[in-house]
Amino acid sequence: MSQNDVRTYSGLRLIPAALALLDREHDGVARAAVQVRQVERHGSSGAWTEDEVTIDWTRLEDARRSSTALRLTAFARSMLDGTPVDMREIDHFGHGTFAHFMRALAVAWPDPPPSIDELLAGGEWRELSGEEFRRRTRGDDPDDPAAT
Repeated sequence: MSQNDVRTYSGLRLIPAALALLDREHDGVARAAVQVRQVERHGSSGAWTEDEVTIDWTRLEDARRSSTALRLTAFARSMLDGTPVDMREIDHFGHGTFAHFMRALAVAWPDPPPSIDELLAGGEWRELSGEEFRRRTRGDDPDDPAAT
């Protein structure tokens, strides 16, 4: 990690879930380290406005923060950078943190989410490769009607 690890993100479906994990509303460090601004984009289909998020990861990954905040930060960064994260870390979450984690993930899931039985019956419950996960979260999944 560099001394000043600041990254800017836009156009990713998982931005709202990552921001929910960082809990800007209640965490002063996250509020100071995460800046959200609206920017105007132009393309072949015209102009649109989208959120652009700048995150100072150095501040969020400061070892003086709580272990829970650091774990949630690791999950948020994984969502945005498309890097692996050890899901076994959720074993260390207390009930309130686990509930917060699940609410954050719900931001990136259809509403209402299908039941596990529906997923299993429909053949949709399967492991995704890292590349397929990144492709889908970038919004360029040809099988996803919302991505067209």
